[in-house]
Parts: sequence; structure tokens; C-alpha cells
Amino acid sequence: MSERCLCEARRAIFTCAGGSNVGQLANAAARELTAQGYGRMSCLAGITASIRGITASAQGADAIVSIDGCSLECCRKSLELCGLQPDVHVVITELGVKKSPDLSISEQELRSVVDAIKELM
Repeated sequence: MSERCLCEARRAIFTCAGGSNVGQLANAAARELTAQGYGRMSCLAGITASIRGITASAQGADAIVSIDGCSLECCRKSLELCGLQPDVHVVITELGVKKSPDLSISEQELRSVVDAIKELM
């Protein structure tokens, strides 16, 4: 099986996708930003697993965007442990969304988070 990454993005977007509402919001925001053409969602697990093609795509990106749900900042820390420094880093709880174990997100929260991230890009 090939380790080649299929994305051709110039802006790589990574998220924590943790087990909370803000983790799910981070993941949904990355999907929405990708759909709107602001970059390409990439695989944080592939980075931490040292998958060569995914790591090479991230290293070749014009910018790396890290979207964390909470102050644990698992996404940013994982990227940095693998030698990748985010150019844009967002923590959703710092945008005023309270973390909870409930995995549901609202469209209003999603729009607000996506708009805030776009302003930082």
C-alpha cells in the first residue's frame, strides 16, 4: 500500500477532533474551511504515525493551521512533536465556546468559529 497523500493543498488544516463538543467543533470547522477552499483538512494521526506522504505534504504546505478544541492543545503539541510549527493556531474555548462532554454542535457555533479562523488566515 502506498503512503502517498492525495491532497494537493497549499494550506494544511489539522484538528484535535477530541471527544467533546469543542473537539467535534474543531473537526467540523476544518471540514467547512476545506469545503470553502481555505485549505485542505489533513490527517493528524498520519503525522503522529510518521506516514511519509502525509508528513511531506504538511512540510510542503504554504501554511499549517492547527485547530484545537481546548487548552490542552493536543493538535498543536502533536504537530510540534513531529517538527511542524503551526502558522495559525486556534483554541476554540478561547473563542467563547464552553467545553462539555456533549458531542453535539450548533450551526451558529460552527459559523462563528469558521469566521474567526478565516480572519486569522
